[in-house]
This record gives sequence, structure tokens and C-alpha cells, in this order.
Amino acid sequence: MIYIGRLAEEKNIEELIDFYQELDIDRLKFLIVGGGPYLNKLKSYSKKIEKKIEFIGQVDPKLVNKYYQISDVFVSASKSETQGLTYYESLSNGRIALCRKDLCLKNVIENDFNGFQYESFEEFKKFLGEIFSDIKKKKEMEENARNFALENFSIESFGKKCEKLYESLYHI
Repeated sequence: MIYIGRLAEEKNIEELIDFYQELDIDRLKFLIVGGGPYLNKLKSYSKKIEKKIEFIGQVDPKLVNKYYQISDVFVSASKSETQGLTYYESLSNGRIALCRKDLCLKNVIENDFNGFQYESFEEFKKFLGEIFSDIKKKKEMEENARNFALENFSIESFGKKCEKLYESLYHI
């Protein structure tokens, strides 16, 4: 599993670290990609758990997609997203998103379609188990994630939406 984004207190990454420690999924690794004011605090916090977390640090923007693609699932516990670009990036890369339930994710992350929204550790664990237990379902959700992102968040999609808006205004 992977977290990609700015490392700041409001991203609630400690929750992901705690959840990772509690999971009993064999061979599961957790990568944290990004930089920010909270990096050293997170590294220190992660030393309190038995499992090793890979802190990759900030990467060249041209390489971000490669990090999504080496992962199986994008995770986020943020409680205060304003734009949530990492959600769109993860879906665009065909990655299932497992994220803390948030109003900003309405019409973005749809449970059992392109990801899951959790409210507790029990749900996080259950959803992660579902992702890894059925390879066919996982592939289907990855395809859904990619197609959904292309249909809703791509440059082409944005252009079509703007064109539709302009056409609707032209007829007023």
C-alpha cells in the first residue's frame, strides 16, 4: 500500500501507520512518498511500531506515476482535503483508493467500484482484505478506477464539460 502526498499533520498519516501495525496481511509493505513539514515527526512516530515503513521522500513529479503503479492500493486518512489531487492521480493510474470517509470524496471514491471509504480500523482491514482476496475483483476495480478517472477527470473530459457549459450559455 502507498501514501503519496504532502506530509503534514492534517493528513492524519499516524492513523495509517497505526493501522499498518495492526494488520496481519503477509507480505504487505507500506510506502510513504512525499515531503513536508511533518516528515521527521512521522519517521520518529514509525519507529514506535514493529513493522518497517519505507519513507521514499519527495520525488521528481515525472516519477510519481511510477510509484502509484508499483503499488496495489493508495491509502489516505486525511480529514481536510480541499483539492484531493492524489485521489485523482491514484485512480488515473488504475489504483484502488482506500480512504477515510470524507464529503470531498462523494462522487469520486465509490465503495466496491473504484475503491473504498472507511470509518474505522475494522472497515479499513475488511476492505483491504477484500482487495487482496479476490484477484479478479481487484483487476475489475483497477479498470473501473482508470476508466472512471478518464471519464471524469482527464483533460479531454474537462474540455468536454467546458464546451457543454459554453453551449448551454450560448442558447440563453
